[in-house]
Amino acid sequence: MDGRGRAPERLNSPQPRLGSVDVIPHLYDAAVQPSAWAGALEAAAELLQAAAVILECGPPCAGLIHIIASSGLSAELVTAYNRNHIGNDELLQEALARPAGMLISSRLALSDAALERSSLFRNLLRPAGLLEMAGTAFVKEADLFAGVWIARGAGSPTFSETEYQLLRELLPHMERVVTVRNRVAQAEQMAELTAGAFDRVAMGVVLMDGLGRPLLTNREARNIGNEGDGFTILPDGPAAARHDDTRMLRAAIRKAGGADRSTSGPAGKALRLARPSGRSEYQVVVLPLPQRCQPADASGVVAVLFVTDPERSHSPIDHLVADLFGLTEAEVRLVMQLLGGSTLTDAAETLGLSRNTVHSQLASVFRKTGTSRQSDLVRVVLRALAPVRGPDDSSGFYIVPDDGRW
Repeated sequence: MDGRGRAPERLNSPQPRLGSVDVIPHLYDAAVQPSAWAGALEAAAELLQAAAVILECGPPCAGLIHIIASSGLSAELVTAYNRNHIGNDELLQEALARPAGMLISSRLALSDAALERSSLFRNLLRPAGLLEMAGTAFVKEADLFAGVWIARGAGSPTFSETEYQLLRELLPHMERVVTVRNRVAQAEQMAELTAGAFDRVAMGVVLMDGLGRPLLTNREARNIGNEGDGFTILPDGPAAARHDDTRMLRAAIRKAGGADRSTSGPAGKALRLARPSGRSEYQVVVLPLPQRCQPADASGVVAVLFVTDPERSHSPIDHLVADLFGLTEAEVRLVMQLLGGSTLTDAAETLGLSRNTVHSQLASVFRKTGTSRQSDLVRVVLRALAPVRGPDDSSGFYIVPDDGRW
């Protein structure tokens, strides 16, 4: 029972027809295109004769939930409310405490005096010229909350059972849309996280489908391809400078992806690609992904290509060298000189140190890295850290355009 002796309303009555307003197609558009929420909520506002319709989503904690779309509210008001006030929203807190599908109304939950004192009224309803608000949570899961609210202004009649019945019919569709959109967003986030991880690799990486078409490339592969010196990433597959090299490369990709079953032998191939500039050949390795990653058709990522330019120098990130081996700043500077190909004499001159000082520093470095020769030192450090690249503004995968594909 509420404070006025009335039982809470539940949105579980028989569903009426939605009438003439075409809301459902707009809702399902929002599953794949979040910007479509605006049109969907406008259509819902027309159907429900509401001055405003508000959609809130987020992890099930008042401070983490936000208004993600609305009709009838200014963008500035929504931004300010999300930033400063939504955690104190009295009706949102009620929605978090009650079962999904249970109607929560400012008219039933708050007296007139309590409503005027509420954060909801002072920071959202009054600035928007609204007076009555009602709605419900329609998704309440361990990692996701979603709620919808309808509002009317002063001088308008209160919401009737007719509007509540129409809202009931919308809820199952909104639940499906938000659930699908949440899954899509999680997949997109995972793709971004994977992209960031691959961009830390100092080697070109290209993920390809079963027909040899590139789907994702990391920063290093993109940089190599953009040089146009014997390796290019085209929409229909990687290409080399020579036709025969392109043919061999694509044959290796098709075999790794399982599309070419005409030959036997192990999947995977290593080859060198000549460069018109005459510089050192690219080194390319093509491998299949594990069977658990293989889709039923050729639509998914099934093969990975690694490309290395022997002439591209990748020095380890200096502070990581210090972290890994416990080196001082002076010792790191010496190691970076040696990794760059300097002799001990050259390093001493560049660093402005005496030969005795660099010998002392080198002895300390040998002890900390468990090595005894400069060649061993270089090998140990490069093996540990050279494959790792630092971030820059171009981080992230480039998604190869493909009509209709995410």
